[in-house]
Amino acid sequence: MPSFMYWQKKRSEADKDQALRDEILAIRCEHKDYGYRGIHLELKNRGGVVSKKKIQRLVQVMDLYNLEIISYILSHNPTASPCCKV
Repeated sequence: MPSFMYWQKKRSEADKDQALRDEILAIRCEHKDYGYRGIHLELKNRGGVVSKKKIQRLVQVMDLYNLEIISYILSHNPTASPCCKV
């Protein structure tokens, strides 16, 4: 099968993580300050069994990082900045 047909078929498939994405969004709406670790623990408390890496990847893809916390860390720890020179 040519690679074009493979990717075309792959795109047409339904998203298998959609239910998990909806659950992550619901948790994020309830707890605005949760990162992927907090979301993972909350899912675990609700009875879901999902790996930490998958939660981290979905949070990153969905662009749900808390920008206030990131800006606080960067402003209070100059060595955490990606543009600092050591």
